[in-house]
Amino acid sequence: MTNELISPLSGLRRLIETDQVGPNENSFLDDKAPVWSPHNKIINVTPGPAFGSELVDQFSSTQTRGMRGPDVAKFFTSVREDYGKMVGMQEGGRALFFTGSGTTATESAAGSCRFPGEADFDTPAVVTMEIGAFSTAMGNCVENLGRNVLRLQTDLGEDLPYDKCREVLEKDTEHKIQLVMAPLNETGTGVTTDPRKVRKILDDLKHPALLVIDGISAIGSMPANMTEMGIDMLVGCSQKGMMGTPGIGMLSLSAKAVEKVYEADKALADAGIKKGQHYLHLTKMIDDGCHGSTP
Repeated sequence: MTNELISPLSGLRRLIETDQVGPNENSFLDDKAPVWSPHNKIINVTPGPAFGSELVDQFSSTQTRGMRGPDVAKFFTSVREDYGKMVGMQEGGRALFFTGSGTTATESAAGSCRFPGEADFDTPAVVTMEIGAFSTAMGNCVENLGRNVLRLQTDLGEDLPYDKCREVLEKDTEHKIQLVMAPLNETGTGVTTDPRKVRKILDDLKHPALLVIDGISAIGSMPANMTEMGIDMLVGCSQKGMMGTPGIGMLSLSAKAVEKVYEADKALADAGIKKGQHYLHLTKMIDDGCHGSTP
């Protein structure tokens, strides 16, 4: 077993861009290579973090501001509005930023729209479609939150199981399913899906479940428009297609999703049930976000 420092391919790209190594050279495998490892045998092709621009580096090096101050609140509000426009968020929606990875935003979405008694339902409250390691992690997140979840899984490299999804939703005549979750782009395999097909299934069946899409490796890299694709919740992060620094999870909600989040939380409160979340509690994020802040 060796402890080998593995250089991401993005590091090689940066060296090519700065003329430290030519794109057609093999010098990066030499002992004196600028892309270095003790054995110079491995280049690990990773999905991120991606290198940001020099402008991102400059902003990251500025003095930290008091995050509860009025200037930061104004800045947060402006950035959220711009981000909402970028992902095609409809009027009445909300764009939320979490200080955490994309997984933070995923967990907040996965824990939302929980109604009293869902653990005892014969029908799942959440359906996840898993086609690779990252969408499987999404399913793990839902399961670890104690949700009543049905996990529809396919072989690696395959598209979403649209037909299975339709079968499950057709049987849910009482509309117990609250969330249908799927990736727009499966980071592990690179398979790009079509959320519009899932939206059509929901619309055809007149099913009120929210369509929650993991756009972590898609946003900024390919079209990810909430309105055009019929997405109710879109999960993102800062360090992949957005090419920012790691550490920001994004979650944008449609007006329908905002309404349902509040409806579910009121039902829990009326039943005397605590949601089991604090910082990732969506209603708190929405309420504080209206003032340019976080919980």
